[in-house]
Amino acid sequence: MDWVKTAAGGAGGAAFGSVVTTPRSVRMPSTVFGACMGVGAGVAAGFMHAQSRLMGYSPHSHTMNGAVKRPAYAIPEGQEQYLTDYAARNPPTQ
Repeated sequence: MDWVKTAAGGAGGAAFGSVVTTPRSVRMPSTVFGACMGVGAGVAAGFMHAQSRLMGYSPHSHTMNGAVKRPAYAIPEGQEQYLTDYAARNPPTQ
């Protein structure tokens, strides 16, 4: 899923760089720059979501029947309410 975000960011950045360029002589450099910025944004988003999953704040990948896999460790007593409140404020995106 993180690779899809990276590819989508690159494609979107390239399209944006190509569309907003007025002189045709700078269209290709603008497209390449937009693609690089989009790939960078996709990689940053992938790292952010991976870190959130590894720390247990977001659910891991989904199983085939749609159930969410939970972390393999038990959540300590004091952090259960914090994690529940955090998940309610920031629902994970798919």
